[in-house]
Amino acid sequence: MPRRGSQLADYHTKRDFARTGEPSGVGDNRVAISPHLRFVIQKHDATRLHYDLRLEIGDVFKSWAVTHGLSLDPSEKRLAVEVEDHPLAYGDFEGTIPKGEYGGGTVMIWDRGFWAPETDTPIQQSLRDGELKLILAGQKLHGGFVLVRLKRRSSDRTENWLIIKHRDQWATPGTDDILDQDRSVASGRTMETIANGKGKPATPFVTTGRDIAATAQWDAATSSRIRRETAARKQDAGPSIEARLPRMTNSDRVLWPGDPSITKRELAEYLIAVAPRMMRHLHGRPCSLVRAPDGIDDEHFFQRHPMPGQPASLATVRLDRRHAPYLEIDDAQTLVDLAQFSVCEFHPWNSAPFQPTVPGA
Repeated sequence: MPRRGSQLADYHTKRDFARTGEPSGVGDNRVAISPHLRFVIQKHDATRLHYDLRLEIGDVFKSWAVTHGLSLDPSEKRLAVEVEDHPLAYGDFEGTIPKGEYGGGTVMIWDRGFWAPETDTPIQQSLRDGELKLILAGQKLHGGFVLVRLKRRSSDRTENWLIIKHRDQWATPGTDDILDQDRSVASGRTMETIANGKGKPATPFVTTGRDIAATAQWDAATSSRIRRETAARKQDAGPSIEARLPRMTNSDRVLWPGDPSITKRELAEYLIAVAPRMMRHLHGRPCSLVRAPDGIDDEHFFQRHPMPGQPASLATVRLDRRHAPYLEIDDAQTLVDLAQFSVCEFHPWNSAPFQPTVPGA
């Protein structure tokens, strides 16, 4: 058992691990190291049906019971009651808690993925201040949300919060049907199948096990998306306009013949000089590129989708499932780095920043 005052003391006090299959988290070395913070939402048919939101913070899942589940409609403000911290291994728990035990009932892994804070304020400070802005990159939920703590009344036994969807490209104003997606993302089972102990078990995401490939596959599929969604944190603060000359190959290659001729290195130096002006138009918008590897008098080609070997910081934005992701330049260093690829023209969309379907001003 954990020592008195530890983060999991309340969690252990409420449970009899001789009766429940929930993980104790004591001496558990199965938790996999993750390059990103993880989140899990578990549908929980206990005394009252609700959804448990769990955010990885430090060595535990900070947890809230969301009475009616999260919504993608920004006008919906859902009550989120803060509950005890849970061990990270709980993120892989799907099954039934025995009747009569704390939280007795069926538990489904309704969604899971990675999350990131939307501001540079330390997470614990945001929690103390009573406002945590976050970005979710899950299988069902995407984009920005905010947790706002309500003023505590004398009758409140716990801290009450609201969780609200931000207005972004993943929001669905006036529509609230995300909860209709009602199968486990870890096993594909329904609540009834889980309650009856049938179907395949949940694949691990937080812990290592026989099916660690599932965790690796999830990370590979999601890591690029979380980079894109975390870039959205810069929308309010504006883009970075500082850049340095990148390492280049063939930096003396002439791109613009003439008197004087202009080389790749001089293109990079020019982009450093004009970056503060260019980033006003590029930041948060899909952008197509014209590349001239052997100079503007030779063959050009047009690029609007990702290609192998491009700068790792070059963001992408997916508009729909029918089209490949589009490119997006969100900081000056990425802009300058594209000189290495002999990019001689930049064509941003005339859209609102981070809202590609909304016309720009």
